[in-house]
Amino acid sequence: MSHSQIRIQAMISAPLSKVWSYWTQPEHITQWNFAAPEWHCPEASNDLRAGGKYFARMEAKDRSFGFDFEAIYDEVVEQKNLCTRLPTAAKSRRLSKAKDITRR
Repeated sequence: MSHSQIRIQAMISAPLSKVWSYWTQPEHITQWNFAAPEWHCPEASNDLRAGGKYFARMEAKDRSFGFDFEAIYDEVVEQKNLCTRLPTAAKSRRLSKAKDITRR
């Protein structure tokens, strides 16, 4: 079975340290990690180290549906790169690669 790779890229006009914090700290993850206003992220945890686990609970605000999302970190380079894999995946995949463009 071949594995597909997904690449998502975004330009965010903010200092890298702030973006990294909002992307990785559970108190911020719970404020943005949902797809629509009817959903929320009531719980998140993040052990930001190689071998550490990312966890987020996403659910409908009316509690009609919800699910847990987990990933394992294969590599963490502070404010530069996160490589993760799903617990069932054999190989890691790059989820984000950060560059500080505010220092130009």
